[in-house]
Amino acid sequence: GLKNTKVVIACVSDEYTLSEICRNEFLFAKNTLRLPVVLGIFGMGDKWRTTEVGMCSLTCPQVNFQFENPAAFEDIYETIQSNLPKRPSSAKEIALNAIKTTAAEEKTTAAYQELFELTQRKFLRVTSGFADTMNARAYPRLFTLDFVSENEKSAQELARIELATEMNAQRQQENDQDRDLEAERQRDEQLAREQKEIEHADDERKEKEAPKTKVKKLCIRTLCENEENWHTAGSPFEISEQIIIQNSALYLSRIMLLLKQSDLPLEILTSKEGEIELRKINEISNSTTIEVKDSYAYLRRCIMDCDLEEKYSGLKQCLMPSGKVLWLCEQHQKQPRVVLVTGSLGGSYNHPQAEEKSEIVKALVKLNERIANNELPPPTLKISNIESARRPSTDRKSHSSRHRSHRLSQQDFLMVKSQRQSILL
Repeated sequence: GLKNTKVVIACVSDEYTLSEICRNEFLFAKNTLRLPVVLGIFGMGDKWRTTEVGMCSLTCPQVNFQFENPAAFEDIYETIQSNLPKRPSSAKEIALNAIKTTAAEEKTTAAYQELFELTQRKFLRVTSGFADTMNARAYPRLFTLDFVSENEKSAQELARIELATEMNAQRQQENDQDRDLEAERQRDEQLAREQKEIEHADDERKEKEAPKTKVKKLCIRTLCENEENWHTAGSPFEISEQIIIQNSALYLSRIMLLLKQSDLPLEILTSKEGEIELRKINEISNSTTIEVKDSYAYLRRCIMDCDLEEKYSGLKQCLMPSGKVLWLCEQHQKQPRVVLVTGSLGGSYNHPQAEEKSEIVKALVKLNERIANNELPPPTLKISNIESARRPSTDRKSHSSRHRSHRLSQQDFLMVKSQRQSILL
């Protein structure tokens, strides 16, 4: 809406400035997009002038609707006309205006993209904090809701197919050792024919029983955390139980609201069925008592339980030039100055101190390798120096003890002498 706007008319009042949505929209249009703003003042109070909106609108033209003003609508109409871009009268002006319009649109798009990326980074930082509080292994942190495509297989289905293939291969290997190959081939052909007949009969039955409108299956997709653009990675995880949606609705509503502003090609964001599902999720999130952190943790644990083979949707932890650790796909792992983090140190790169410790560990490993290759002499400890350094302290202690005993003996002698004198008297 604001990206294609020429002039913004803000109907300002005390209630307007109390609304967070109205304030953010006004500041975004005025400060970020730098659009011309015309104020229409409504209501009965003037407290809005002391707010951030009032401070930012000091240079904006104003038309007062608070009191009786017959010329108010004419004034605001003239103000809007004066702030609208003038229509060109010649081909040269048309070309110049086209250049200016293109430059303004590019500037507006760049500002919007910058704001969107900033929001993405803040969301990822909060989500990373949630993931750090979980007592679990290192795992990707961003998940989104979507539909399973018609020709797409979920991660659970692929795991079942892979397991069945391994079992069949193992069974085939065991059977080949005990049976005649020719008899086995004939039996397999017979089984294959029977299987085809069964599948054909099942397909015909499903076509007769299948409804006209096919119900789409919901799934969870893992996202690559590339800083420029998030995108889906790996196979989707099919949602088998409705309780997963109910317990994770609060987190899903947050991330789906953010992804609506992106160019991510999700079917749930572009279809009518998706709009219905998102509306249901928003209704559940508004009525739930679960916190966002717990909602996210529940969904993440479900995905980790489904990923039994620990494929991580093809993502790996990578150390970025900025010092951040992100889960990236194979394509973005090849970016310059991106270092792949190993599994043993993967969980320790989340904080700068841990990063420094890991670098120290690497340096010590290299130092030990050079010593083992006789490139450096082994370290030696000079015990004699340590003992000689300790001797003066022991000597001082013995001298002080002797001096203390001598001083005590003198005191005893004087006490005995005084007692003798008192007896003689």
